[in-house]
Amino acid sequence: MDKEHERFIFSLYNYINSQSNYTAKKNKKIEKSWNLTLNSEQNEGNYITCFGLGYVKYFLNNEIYQECTQYIPINDSLKISIFKLKNNLNHRISLKLKYELDLQIGEDEENKRFVVKLYKESLNMNLYKNIKTSSSYVYVTSNEKINELNELEINLDKDEEKEVIFIVGCEEIEEECLDKATKYIAKYKEEFENVKKYWKDKTGKIKSNTPLKSFDFLQNNWLVYQTLASRILSKSAFYQASRRVWF
Repeated sequence: MDKEHERFIFSLYNYINSQSNYTAKKNKKIEKSWNLTLNSEQNEGNYITCFGLGYVKYFLNNEIYQECTQYIPINDSLKISIFKLKNNLNHRISLKLKYELDLQIGEDEENKRFVVKLYKESLNMNLYKNIKTSSSYVYVTSNEKINELNELEINLDKDEEKEVIFIVGCEEIEEECLDKATKYIAKYKEEFENVKKYWKDKTGKIKSNTPLKSFDFLQNNWLVYQTLASRILSKSAFYQASRRVWF
């Protein structure tokens, strides 16, 4: 999914007292929002992106330590986002995380107006379908309770850490959406190791050892991975794959 059509928006709610450096007004509520990746809604702090074989990691460290790992399982049509969050402040906070998607579900962008959404609160899932061009369902779910806007809210005490999972996928029937979501919410760590092993085995068959270490760095694993993932599997050009998270 193109990063222009996918954003993770954080909103921080601080309930602070008069001893805080932020304000002298007792119990004032401060709201602050930012995106995890670099764009016009960026926050203070160092944004770091690391690309691996079969996955990508985003890092941002400010009031909240944020680490997001994204990957696609080997055999299923879905993307998993694993958030590791830690409260760096000296008081309890409430943090809202929103998975914002711009879906068209089809080749023609004008057909976005035909996308309908169904919130399944009992299943903790949002379903989307293009009633004009597609018979498939796109679904969004999480290991935390989400609302109809794909938002969730968690509380973090001082130095507390928490792991939050978001899954977005596509299936032909509604029942399969629930089956795949249930499967990967339970086994996301195991599948991540499977993905890393899969690409390590695929790309590790070619090895070079030359005096030019920069050449070896590219030749061993990375260029093989780019060729397979970008040109053969996703059928895209090199510059397109550099802007997308298809792996």
